[in-house]
Amino acid sequence: MILSIDITSEFGSIALTEANVVMEEIALHAPEGFGHVLFGHIEELLERNGTTVHQMECFAAASGPGSFTGVRVGLAAAKGLAEATGKRMVAVSNLRAPRHARSHFRPAQMPRAPLKGYVESRVDPRTCD
Repeated sequence: MILSIDITSEFGSIALTEANVVMEEIALHAPEGFGHVLFGHIEELLERNGTTVHQMECFAAASGPGSFTGVRVGLAAAKGLAEATGKRMVAVSNLRAPRHARSHFRPAQMPRAPLKGYVESRVDPRTCD
C-alpha cells in the first residue's frame, strides 16, 4: 500500500493505492497552507481504510514545481513518515505525473490528481521506484 501526498498548491490531495488500485483519494483545499491540517487528514484516511502508517509499503510526494512551502511540507511529511516507519519514499515531479496520466488514461478516466495516477501505475511498492 502506498500513501501519496500532493500539496504543492492551494488545492491538493492525499491517496491510498494498493496493487495499482486507488483505495481512496481525498481532495484538499487549504488557502492558508497544509502544515496544520495535513496529518489530521492522513489519520482520517488511514482510519477509514483500516490501516496504519506502519502498514504502508512506501510513501510518495509531489516534488514540484509548485508552492515552495507546499513542496517542502509534502516532501517533509512523506520523508518523516518513511523514516519513522523504516520504509522508503519517492518524490514525483508534477511535470512528469500529468504527462504520464494523459498517456495512460482516457479523458473520462483521468485521475483528479495526476500524482495519484502516476503512483497507481508506475510506482512499485516493493522498491518505491
